[in-house]
Amino acid sequence: MIQYILAAAPYIFRAPRRSPEKKMAGMFASMAFFSLAAVFILTAAFIYIAREYGADLAFLAIGIIFLVTGLIFFTKSLMDHREKMKVEEVAGVAIAKTDPLAKLLPDSIKNNPAIEKILAQIATNPVTAAAAALSLGLLLAHEFLEDKDDD
Repeated sequence: MIQYILAAAPYIFRAPRRSPEKKMAGMFASMAFFSLAAVFILTAAFIYIAREYGADLAFLAIGIIFLVTGLIFFTKSLMDHREKMKVEEVAGVAIAKTDPLAKLLPDSIKNNPAIEKILAQIATNPVTAAAAALSLGLLLAHEFLEDKDDD
């Protein structure tokens, strides 16, 4: 019996403890409680400032808190987006240099920044690029090679 327990122990300890649905529900519940806590804290701050200094300063203080919080979230998301784009672009350009499609293009075209971006997008999303190329090819073939009935 001990042999079986010792053999199964690594699998038991590495097994996920909760399902993804429960994890997402927990995250949603925690965000809801964080939001409620923020509302109550801001309400209490508003009431205190309004009682001590007046309603106009209370609105000003809460507005400044919202503004600063929004700016923090905005700059954080903007920095994350820019960093992600840089990493994808550098990886895409590096992959595009060895891409079989890029080998067919002359160097003068490959050095064009617009073409480099397109090749980088093709390299980072090959399935999407293939689907787009297939759709475009079908549309062009249908348009140019369609049988015309001259009735």
